[in-house]
Amino acid sequence: MAFVTEAAAMAWCHAERQNLAAATRYAARHGMHRQAWQIPAAIHDVFTRTGRFDDLISLNEIGVESARLDAHAFGEFANLNNLGYAYLATHQYDRAITTLTAARARAAESGHIAAESVCAHNLGGAYLSIGDTSRAIGIFHEVLAASRQLANPFGESATLHRLGDAYRREKRPELALAAYGEALEIRERIGSARGQGLTHHQLATLYLEAGELRLAAQHCAAALTIHSRVQEAAGRCDALVTRADIECAAGSASAVAYAEEAVAACVELGDSYLRVRSLAVLADALGRMKSPDDAARTRAEALAVAAELTGPDALPLLQRLLASSLSVV
Repeated sequence: MAFVTEAAAMAWCHAERQNLAAATRYAARHGMHRQAWQIPAAIHDVFTRTGRFDDLISLNEIGVESARLDAHAFGEFANLNNLGYAYLATHQYDRAITTLTAARARAAESGHIAAESVCAHNLGGAYLSIGDTSRAIGIFHEVLAASRQLANPFGESATLHRLGDAYRREKRPELALAAYGEALEIRERIGSARGQGLTHHQLATLYLEAGELRLAAQHCAAALTIHSRVQEAAGRCDALVTRADIECAAGSASAVAYAEEAVAACVELGDSYLRVRSLAVLADALGRMKSPDDAARTRAEALAVAAELTGPDALPLLQRLLASSLSVV
């Protein structure tokens, strides 16, 4: 089947999501293991844009087992990598590290340098998520060297972007800005729209942290435009939260509208962490707009959700909610 536009292809995939999942399970049950690992591998990148990973995790688990039964090394480490990516996206960092370590080892054992580089890149992201920035940076530099050796600009730009994340986490904004800037230049050159949106958003966050609100707003607006065009749902919700934070910092009444849009957008994602972030910025915006009762109700809703969260991502969210609560009092 051929599609005239990317939007048409995305629409078909979304419409057929349940059927593709059912086909994968049917294939695995009836011994068609080649199809049972190929379908999850093929649809993974498209479906990550929706921000829903519940069925992707189960499908990639099927894919890993089916690839092993098919004695197909590429299918095995491809689905292992995608499974680790899904664990990472759903904040299951220990599982992500275990799975991505296995994926990297399997790819290396098979002599597939490019695939090993992809697995290592995601593994670096998992270490970054648990706060082990030095290990993450070491891995990213290895991947960056491999990407350049392989003349792989997609991998090079993705790794530069993640190095920017790591340097920003380490409070080294000059290095972060340089890495993001180089990543964006490559992504623009190769036409990676989705990548451009993600890097524009991180630049917006970096400039917000530096208090450069005009530049932050420019990059965030670019991110939102791109995310809407390529149907990157999770990225769009994240950027809406950031835009609301920017407007809050600027004292603009539009902060409430952006925050409310973020809250509405995250309902479809099923990501409790993102829901708390969007509710937190909405509470802050309402408080700044002299709506203390609405702010308190929103903050209470966010605290109720945050109480169920665990792991390294939960504490900063809780701290923000408690700090803003104290400031209102």
